[in-house]
Amino acid sequence: MYKKIVCIFLSIIISTILVFSMCNYFFNRYRLFDYDKQYLYGNVNERFVKMAYVIEHKDEFDGFLFGSSRVAKINTTLLPGKVFNFGCNSCSAPEEWLRDIKIMIDNDVSIRKIYLGLDDLFLKDSADRTQRYIELNHYVTGLEKAKYYMKVLMKVPDFKDIKMQIKNDFSDVIKIDLNNGMTVVPEKIEVDIENDKFGHIKSKKFKKSHYYDDKYARLESAISSLEEINWLCEVNNIDLVIFFNPVHVRTYVDNDIYLLNEGKKRVAKIKPYYDFSGINFITTNNYFWYETSHPRAFVGDYMMNVLTGKNLETVPKYFGDLVTADNINLHLQKKVIERTKWLAKENYTQYIPSVEDKYKFH
Repeated sequence: MYKKIVCIFLSIIISTILVFSMCNYFFNRYRLFDYDKQYLYGNVNERFVKMAYVIEHKDEFDGFLFGSSRVAKINTTLLPGKVFNFGCNSCSAPEEWLRDIKIMIDNDVSIRKIYLGLDDLFLKDSADRTQRYIELNHYVTGLEKAKYYMKVLMKVPDFKDIKMQIKNDFSDVIKIDLNNGMTVVPEKIEVDIENDKFGHIKSKKFKKSHYYDDKYARLESAISSLEEINWLCEVNNIDLVIFFNPVHVRTYVDNDIYLLNEGKKRVAKIKPYYDFSGINFITTNNYFWYETSHPRAFVGDYMMNVLTGKNLETVPKYFGDLVTADNINLHLQKKVIERTKWLAKENYTQYIPSVEDKYKFH
């Protein structure tokens, strides 16, 4: 009798594992078993899939853009050559970029140019801390890769996700285009904003900042990783371009301006960069933001136009300052003064574009 119960119990366990594995394999949301499909739906597992795709297409790209989810929506087709967007959710630590760049070099991936998009998070997010709350892993090989595949196969299937795949209805889901790595925002989100601009800019979500506690500050580690990235680029004849992302004013003023400025000063000693952060037309107007952490996708177009010097007539005035080791002190003094003036203001006028002025900022 006891033996029979054990056999039934084991049969149930084995059957459950088989069902889970088949669901996760054939529906393959995590895109581990098929890199040929164009889209990865949702940002789960994106670092692994992006790296696996890049390694399989090692001679296809000229450059790579690294950064957090704040750069993931940037349209890299606006940059020279074919640039793959390696921006990933919760991937804002330079240690992570360094590790990924080393993996690319070790796997003979062709790299001519690297873009790094920094912001306040690069001083606070460590690879170890972010890894704890990312649902799945960064790119691994060997035994770790085998363990990772097993972990994915054994996960409890998301039957809501399976239903969505069966219906082939991904209209409300963020997707990642593996042809260029770019995160594609559902059209409905943009349409809803445009149909109710006033309601969007007055939304309560803009009263809450995406501030990360300074207890996570790790300036020396972040700068050390950036210095090593710069060294790797020099010895491998890779052109390195650095820029600071815009940060919504609500989040920007909650940050420690002196910690951020010290980080900017140290980065200027490594490489000149464009700074899109601070108090400016983009960062102070809610129209350009999904919430107080992520700029809307088209803001990335403005940034890329500044980096390339093209279509500057579409870019708002004073968006993007070129910072060097020679002008860094003056630049940071200006940032402190602008922040102080902004905090002293009592009323804030929000911009709502008309059809005529949307692309005519000068």
